[in-house]
Amino acid sequence: MHAVIRRYIAGQNVVDEARPKLEQLARTMRETPGFGAYYLLRTPDGLATITVTEDEHGTSESMGRAAQWVRENLQTGASLGAPEVTVGEILMNTDRAGAVGLRAVLREALSDLAQAISERHDTRPPEEILTHAVIRKYRASQDVIDEAQPKLEQLARTMRETPGLVAYYLLRTRDGLASITVTEDESGASESMGRAADWVRQNLQRRASLSEPEVTVGEILMNTDREGAVGLRAALLEQALSERYATHPPASALRADGSIDCRVGYPVKGNSDSGLYHTPESPVYGQTIPEFCFTSASAAEAAGFRAPAY
Repeated sequence: MHAVIRRYIAGQNVVDEARPKLEQLARTMRETPGFGAYYLLRTPDGLATITVTEDEHGTSESMGRAAQWVRENLQTGASLGAPEVTVGEILMNTDRAGAVGLRAVLREALSDLAQAISERHDTRPPEEILTHAVIRKYRASQDVIDEAQPKLEQLARTMRETPGLVAYYLLRTRDGLASITVTEDESGASESMGRAADWVRQNLQRRASLSEPEVTVGEILMNTDREGAVGLRAALLEQALSERYATHPPASALRADGSIDCRVGYPVKGNSDSGLYHTPESPVYGQTIPEFCFTSASAAEAAGFRAPAY
């Protein structure tokens, strides 16, 4: 497996324009040959993306697809400079449950997060249930990599103890190592940095040739896998909505009666299984059987539902 990390300097206007088009971007990236997973992060100075593929050819292809999508879909894309690119082979990846391998990691992580929300009766607004990622890039000599390789399962166990861990990847890059840690929130991302530093100090005798890491921390705006799930963030929102409104409807809404129609005065249709709402102008409005009917689009958004990416 391989991964490519791209970091862009971008203004808020680029982020704002990209947001409503993220599902379209997800579809584009899933067409990459050998596609495994894709993450889009909002960072302090712009955006970063992480693409995981079966081989190096897939990572090269993904770069071309991403550049083409920007050219065709973002009017503000001209303000994006050329990305800083890091390509690497994945030496190890794991999730909090100990699953190793990309598909197992994604499946187990999503199941764990959904169960955690259910058990703790999470009352945060759905838009605050986020996932974060931290990318660390190290310059390292080959002897450091050789020393680390037999200890990777030990490193995996250490990183699995990070509070709120979703997934962890370790890459061998052209000039050293890079790691990607995905967590439920920003505190987990910060905790993972301390754990990684402690592990290096305690386990690598040749660490003197290891540089201080270049660190990028970001909120995951979107991620998707090859099967078409629009990732952990969307799934968390859907799970939160289903749990929260299982016994009572949101404010400014009525629970639907199972038919295709909403009552007069409540024209906006909402579905907690998808987390989407549909106004009468939606092309699929007439086909949508709602779970809730809202007085307005703003009421649906206040309850945590989002507009589809048409």
